[in-house]
Amino acid sequence: MWIGLALTALAAVHPFVDRATTHLPTDHIRAGHPTYAHARVDSAVTTYLVLLSVIGALGVIARLWTTRAVKPAKRWARPP
Repeated sequence: MWIGLALTALAAVHPFVDRATTHLPTDHIRAGHPTYAHARVDSAVTTYLVLLSVIGALGVIARLWTTRAVKPAKRWARPP
């Protein structure tokens, strides 16, 4: 469970590292929409990062909740 949590957190942080190093999301949006101005591409990348951040945060929260739920003392988390 803890390894899954660490991988989920890593996946949530990866888009920010990618934007700071390779600019792959920017290049991808620019290739798909060549008529977009620079400001509009930056806005699209920011929106993309916000969405991925929210999904990553929900994933981390779900992993923490699941880790807590499957402890042996939790009767309601037992399989049927």
